[in-house]
Amino acid sequence: MLIALALAAAAPPVDLTGTWAATMEVVTSAKIPVLGKTDVHTYQWMVATITPKGEGFRVHHDACAFRAESKPSLASTSFPKAFVDSIPDRDYDVSYVTGDPGVVARMHVGFVAVGWDPARGAFPETLDAPSVIDWDRDGTPAATVQLKIPIFGRVDVYQAQAQDLWFDLSKVTADVIEGTVRIEGMRQRTLGASNRLFIQNPALKQDPARSKVRFTRAAAGAGCAVAP
Repeated sequence: MLIALALAAAAPPVDLTGTWAATMEVVTSAKIPVLGKTDVHTYQWMVATITPKGEGFRVHHDACAFRAESKPSLASTSFPKAFVDSIPDRDYDVSYVTGDPGVVARMHVGFVAVGWDPARGAFPETLDAPSVIDWDRDGTPAATVQLKIPIFGRVDVYQAQAQDLWFDLSKVTADVIEGTVRIEGMRQRTLGASNRLFIQNPALKQDPARSKVRFTRAAAGAGCAVAP
């Protein structure tokens, strides 16, 4: 029995090599004046390639699409193609862990800066801060997100975001990888808008327990067509 347990413990992890389609849902809560607490669900679809690295694996993923929903619904949110195209590809390791109940592995996706450049200064509080850049190259500063609001129509908001992104994985098999999403140091600020009424910055709180990530194996070499 002891020998069998030792052999099981020494067995290599399942082979993750290949192409994967991934879906990430991040849930944040905001307290909005008059309207009260609102949950925002942001969805991101990705295509990932996993390759061997030493005794583990290395992930490379490309963002394909985004969508956001608020509950209760206050407005529809869309991310222009320029926004999606400006999200950089990410490279990170699969790190197997022990001693953490419910977590078998982690992926540290890393620090993400949207709408600003950390090399040019601190996280911006105003649209004219030195670190603000035309991140999505659409001719306006910061990163443009579009809101469609009853009565007001379309409103462009110019945002800066910062987050350190982790995937805490509870399941890692040859065909499915899934777990929760944890964001450390999350900051988001609306720096400007095409309608000044929508320059608002309610406090945000991410909910790791309700934020999910799921990878499913896809055909070798598949691109963003596998995203929903």
